[in-house]
Amino acid sequence: MSLRTRWIVLAALLGLAATGVVAVPRPANAFSLLISKIDSPAAGTEVAVGEPVTIRGSATNGESDGIVRIELSLDGGSTWTVVSQNSEGFTYTFAPTEPGPLTLITRAALRGEVEVPARSTTLKVTGTACPCVLHWPDPGIATHEEIDNLPVEVGLRFQVDHPGAIAGLMFQRYFDNTGPQFGHLWSGTGTLLAQTATTLVDGYPYLRFDTPVPVQPGQDYVASYFTPSGFYASAENYFDGTPIATGPFLLTGEAGVYSYGGGFPDQSWHGSNYAVEPVFVD
Repeated sequence: MSLRTRWIVLAALLGLAATGVVAVPRPANAFSLLISKIDSPAAGTEVAVGEPVTIRGSATNGESDGIVRIELSLDGGSTWTVVSQNSEGFTYTFAPTEPGPLTLITRAALRGEVEVPARSTTLKVTGTACPCVLHWPDPGIATHEEIDNLPVEVGLRFQVDHPGAIAGLMFQRYFDNTGPQFGHLWSGTGTLLAQTATTLVDGYPYLRFDTPVPVQPGQDYVASYFTPSGFYASAENYFDGTPIATGPFLLTGEAGVYSYGGGFPDQSWHGSNYAVEPVFVD
């Protein structure tokens, strides 16, 4: 007898034995162990428009009931495609048709239950047009998880090379950065221009603003996020003062910025890069 079955039987017996006690119905999915996920590619992976991408994923239940299907969404949960039936794994190949962040979500189903997705995997699709994600140059300095559990706002100070708008921001997220995370766009002097928040657990989440924020060349902006749990991505000595031009973005000086406790991040530390990147649209 499974733990779930024993609990239900015990609850029923206690309900029968206790005079005058009304048993509380078990909430739907209260014992659900139904979880699906994307195993590869990893969140934050760069892929190209028009090039085939193979998605591999799996699902588990933890009970005797079998997985009857797994579905995959290529548009953040708006539409779904069945990619597996009566199997706990799947492989699906497709070619992205447009650049920008691409959020993949899976959901599995039993005969009497459909998973409510709680996680996603966002890829960075590159192309010749925008939306444009930030392609990080590789100076041989990798990011790591900063073992720091203090609430903090971390971000990137940047400029753009032509007029456009910032649709949102992405950032590298480690497991211990439990959030919730709140994304912000600031002017160079600290005026808050837009804000948003995450809804799904993702290793490289895309925090989209309700409305893209117009930006102009020659002005500083800061894209950042606040995490009350800390454990953010960091790479010291990434910025050495050499200007970095990548796509429509220009990074100069101490581009990585932070502020403990939240608020406008205007401090820097040893040229650190906090793996925060704006998403630009024309």
